[in-house]
Amino acid sequence: MNVFKMIFAVLLFVFVSCQHNNCVADPISPTPMINRIRLQDVSINPLISQFIAQSIEESEKDGVPLLIELDTPGGLLRSTRDIVKSILASRVPIIVYIAPNGARAASAGVFITLSAHVAAMAPASNIGAAHPVDVKGSWPEVPKDFEERVSTQTVDLLRMKNAVKDVMSEKIMNDTLAWVKGIAELRGRNADWARTAVEKSESLVAANALKLNVIDFVSSSTGDLLGQIEGRTIVMNTGTTTVLHTKGAVIRDLEMSRTQNWLNMVVDPSMAYILFLFGIGMLMYEVTHFGMLIPGIIGMICLLMSAFAFQILPINYASLALLLLGIGLIIAEIKFTSYGLLTVLGAVCLWFGASGLVDTAPGFPGIAKGLIATVTFSIVAVMLLLVYLLIRAFRRRVFIGQEAMEGKSVKVMEPLEPSGRVEWDGTYWNAMCEDGPAAVGDVVYIARVDGLLLYVTKTKPEESKTK
Repeated sequence: MNVFKMIFAVLLFVFVSCQHNNCVADPISPTPMINRIRLQDVSINPLISQFIAQSIEESEKDGVPLLIELDTPGGLLRSTRDIVKSILASRVPIIVYIAPNGARAASAGVFITLSAHVAAMAPASNIGAAHPVDVKGSWPEVPKDFEERVSTQTVDLLRMKNAVKDVMSEKIMNDTLAWVKGIAELRGRNADWARTAVEKSESLVAANALKLNVIDFVSSSTGDLLGQIEGRTIVMNTGTTTVLHTKGAVIRDLEMSRTQNWLNMVVDPSMAYILFLFGIGMLMYEVTHFGMLIPGIIGMICLLMSAFAFQILPINYASLALLLLGIGLIIAEIKFTSYGLLTVLGAVCLWFGASGLVDTAPGFPGIAKGLIATVTFSIVAVMLLLVYLLIRAFRRRVFIGQEAMEGKSVKVMEPLEPSGRVEWDGTYWNAMCEDGPAAVGDVVYIARVDGLLLYVTKTKPEESKTK
């Protein structure tokens, strides 16, 4: 019995010792973890801002640092401010790494990089060119001989608008300079260069950025960076400090959800423009072929998606009105033949409306010029082709003779109440029904021709004479 007690005591001692050793080893034995998001060649917009905020929140729940691999040409200032606020308020270390080689942190990327707890760059990357741009455009300068050609009131009005423009630009610049200086000083980085990047759009390669204390490290790879920052002490926004343990860390990639990826594609200005025009086209098709439903539903979905994009994008509403005017003129060409004049005017409105629809910012693309040209010239080509076919059809009728048309059956395309339109020999004619109204789809007969106007009846002329 004593032997069993001794064996039990020894086993209990071994078990307790092992548990004690394991508890001591636990703090250093687990493999370190780090979350990572990759923003490769993306423009900063509200959806990217939302994704970064969500990634920071998830990293805070996991209690691990967040690595942002950044390559951006810039983006919207409002979204950039939201991202910087999220980084500065983060309860976990944020590491921004401008990578891979050839990447850039231009415009908005400068503010994001400077706000990080740790900033690093790949050897062949660059940072800078953060000059803010007033995306509303500028008023033209008043030429020297302008006063001789227009009224004094017009000259004074233009000069007043230019003065207001200069004041607004100065306010935007001063606000941005103060903002970037505050970010750089908070992180102990070169505030003078930060102001220069904003004021003069100066850019730096990685080696120079490190030398001027703009970034903390130049790293050839993500693994190299995690090794370099091992043991680095980070001061958090609460004033507390934390030590980074990142060497050999397991990287967990955080991805955008399918919905976020889809919405990010929709808010691309070119895609929003395509959805807008396609939606209007589908609705027009539904109106002219009433009752099909499917084109109308597709059109409404496209218009709602474009409306979502327009709500997020910096839209110039004067250009939107010009775009709608252009579409209206092209539709009017279908109803009121102007032999191409309305189409040309509509195309001009479409071109200028689309060109200025999205207020561009540094690194934030507008609608692709190639897309605008393709859409505009395609619409013009189709409409001019229709005008050409219409003119040719009109000329051909002269040689047909009225007698050859009389008695022929035609299909009603627009209700005859009593006037409307009918189709004969593949072309549309204005017509007037002499014996009461006729509905769309009814077959009527040509009684006589007066120029380009057909007089029709519901019964054949021979039958009418017999009766």
